[in-house]
Amino acid sequence: MSRKSERQRKRPRRFIEEEKDLDEEPSSSGVAPSKQKQVSAVQTSVMEKSFSQGQTCRQLDQTSGNLIRWKTTEDPDVVPQQPRFIPKRTPGVQPPLHCGNPSAGEIFSHFFDADVLKMLCTNTNKNAARNLQRGRRFEWEELTPVDIQKYLGLLLYMAILRLPKISDFWRTKTIFQTPFPASIMSRNQFYAISANIHMSDPDEDVENDKKKGSESYDCLHRVRPFLEMMRIRTMSLYHPSQNISVDERMVATKARLGIKQYMRDKPTKWGLKFFVLADVNGYTIDFKLYTGKSNVASGNGLSFDVVTSLINKDYLGSGYIIYCDNFYTSPLLFHHLGQQGFGACGTYKQGRAGVPSTQENALTKKSPRGSIRWIRDGDLLFVKWMDTREVSILSNIHTVYTGDTV
Repeated sequence: MSRKSERQRKRPRRFIEEEKDLDEEPSSSGVAPSKQKQVSAVQTSVMEKSFSQGQTCRQLDQTSGNLIRWKTTEDPDVVPQQPRFIPKRTPGVQPPLHCGNPSAGEIFSHFFDADVLKMLCTNTNKNAARNLQRGRRFEWEELTPVDIQKYLGLLLYMAILRLPKISDFWRTKTIFQTPFPASIMSRNQFYAISANIHMSDPDEDVENDKKKGSESYDCLHRVRPFLEMMRIRTMSLYHPSQNISVDERMVATKARLGIKQYMRDKPTKWGLKFFVLADVNGYTIDFKLYTGKSNVASGNGLSFDVVTSLINKDYLGSGYIIYCDNFYTSPLLFHHLGQQGFGACGTYKQGRAGVPSTQENALTKKSPRGSIRWIRDGDLLFVKWMDTREVSILSNIHTVYTGDTV
């Protein structure tokens, strides 16, 4: 047995077939050239598919035979086409709060307006009636919107003035007594409202609980009406300027909830995690409470789905520039945002799909602070900048170097 046949016997079948194709000599009948045309056509389709899926520049260049290298600030760069800023509304505070200098109470009343108060009254009264039918003992009077306003005011008051126990706010036989809460409502009424406050229809709660364990079950059903009403009001009372950002925000809680998250790098480690769309001044434009794995995922990853769900062109308009951190940034997302008429910029992780993997002329640990390397792939600009460590940035609106200093 020859060495070649022994090697073929030990190797997998697909490698043997590849060797047979390589060993074939071109014939005068034109069989080999036809195979070459088929291979070139396959390579072309692979290049197009890999570009649409966001494969790295290095892989695409190897297909064409040219190796991409990181460029420096001395190499010329093109100025990408800037998105035209066309907001749906005039950026800033919207009517009726745009005139004058409204008080804090007036601003609060536009978020907790008559519709919100009515929803809280209706559902809380229904829940209290159901609890009374179950045999629970407490004094109850039909709630009105004024009662809900007083209750919310006391909650804000207690958040500012901290006492060891809630009952301490109604103590009278002490020099540290606080007469204000007792002048608003009695302690028993406050306890009764706290035990029965409800944001959803109790009858609909029963139907939703029957779906527990199925994909149609909504774990946020009991707070969903309130969350949606707050979303609508945050979006209607303000329109953002051109520069906006997507990030996470933690809301601290000690409740035992399955959706509670831990984030090591946040000041609030444990709590409810919200994905938020925020203006440059910090105003929350839109938000989304994270409840775990979604049943309607697009297949492009959580970070892609979060950004595309928060960036609503019908509400915002076009030409906005979205800034984000390396959890969200990806070539696939930025290419999608560019097609929608949005600019995007953010730091990225080196291992993310579509990011250049070449080390040709790349930064090293010995590169001086301020060194820049970059690669442009169509409308996407990959930049590496050396600070105390290497910082990687992706943008679809910036040129690599303008000469400006900070």
